[in-house]
Amino acid sequence: MLFSTSYAANPSTTSPVLTVDQAEKLVAAKVAGVQTAKDVCQKRLEADPAYHSLSSDMANKLDALETARNQGTTQEKLDAGSAYNLARIKLDAVTKKAMQSDAGIAAAEKGVVAARTQLKLATEAAAELAADAAKVKADSKAKADAEKAAKDFDAEHLRKEIGICEGTQKIREDTKINLIIAGESTMEIDKQIESGRDEINHMCKALAAWNDALPPMDDIPAMLKGKTLEEAESLLKTKVHTWSVTDRFSDFSVKTDSFSIYFTIPADGKYITKVSTIK
Repeated sequence: MLFSTSYAANPSTTSPVLTVDQAEKLVAAKVAGVQTAKDVCQKRLEADPAYHSLSSDMANKLDALETARNQGTTQEKLDAGSAYNLARIKLDAVTKKAMQSDAGIAAAEKGVVAARTQLKLATEAAAELAADAAKVKADSKAKADAEKAAKDFDAEHLRKEIGICEGTQKIREDTKINLIIAGESTMEIDKQIESGRDEINHMCKALAAWNDALPPMDDIPAMLKGKTLEEAESLLKTKVHTWSVTDRFSDFSVKTDSFSIYFTIPADGKYITKVSTIK
């Protein structure tokens, strides 16, 4: 086969859908086929004595017109021009009639129409595939961003980071005091203190938003019981920490600013069977 094909998703058509590149090549080939059919028709006309006579007459009229343009009077030029135009119109009319009635040209032109329909289908199919691919990519990115955000947000880790930053801020503030005492510039340390303060505020807001989004403490057990560890992390929007492992149970914990959540999953199971909250 010259072209490999697939079929359109639209059940109302059975026309094979080519790739856009294949369809464009097919259109070009069909258009070239029309010109070939016209060339064949033209040669057939030129072999016909009556057509040849008309063609020769037009050529003679053209020569007469050129002579009149160079040597003739105004009236002779007009007469020669009219005679040439009349001969050309007669020849064009015979040519047009022959082309319009030629079965080969008609078939070739139908082929062009069919090929352009294929190109339209191919373009629409390519656009649909591109849109689907873009949607899949966007959905995948959104999912990845959501998973990354959930993974990156760890309340316990955030508390530790806040503590570390606050300790660093204390060191910076002590450094600033020493610089003031020494009479040196505090411009650079002031920038560091301001940057550190912004970082702490950002983390505190994130932690506060997480705490505010959690349901009341008494609602937690019913919300988590019967859920998997992954579902618990999704509901609580934070990673869950393993705080002890016994021969029978794996126990997990999550700390908020107001209370702690503890729950148990049997070693031979995957669903939470016991949940408790402690202030």
